[in-house]
Order: sequence, then C-alpha cells, then structure tokens
Amino acid sequence: MKSVFISFVWLMWLSDSTTLIDPGKQFVVGGNNNGAFTISLRNVGNVPVELAERQSDGKVIALDTLRPAGQRTLTYKPGSAALFTNSGKEMAVLKLTLSGDIMLNMRYTN
Repeated sequence: MKSVFISFVWLMWLSDSTTLIDPGKQFVVGGNNNGAFTISLRNVGNVPVELAERQSDGKVIALDTLRPAGQRTLTYKPGSAALFTNSGKEMAVLKLTLSGDIMLNMRYTN
C-alpha cells in the first residue's frame, strides 16, 4: 500500500508543476511517440511565452502568445510536442497541469 501511495504522489508531482524557462530558451513536452495529452497552463511570470505544437511529422504550428497572467488549456495529438518559447529578456514562469498521457519527455532547447 505504501508503494501505491508513493507512486500516486510521484504521479501528482509530475503532472502539476512550476516550470522556469531561461531567456532565449524553449521548453519541450512530449514528442516521443506519446499518446494525446492536455496541458493547462498559466503564465505567472513577467514575460510573454510563445506556444506552439510540433506535430509528429515535424511541422511546427504557432498557437498563441501567452501574456503574463494569461491562461490556456491546449490538447496535443499523439506523437506531437508542446513547445513553450521565452523570447524575453528575463525568466519565464509557467504553472503547468498535465492530463492524458503524462509519461512524456520534458527538456530544454535553445
């Protein structure tokens, strides 16, 4: 029973987080033959964040620019990746909640 509880807490921690994105960097979620997933996000920082989807065929689709205090819920297709880009000059801060297939790769890129 203890291991089930620990697994549940670990899953909750992974699916609800605060993400920091350095200036000029991009945070990528998914893109690893994953299933469909949904991300609810809130910009709690002071700089806008560009939102995009990289589809499984490599095509990138710009979705929106999330301004400070803005909120969005986005659903991504199987095999696609969520791209969050900070083009600002200070740290971007996002609150993310994941649902659906949450066994996703997460990484930073330039």
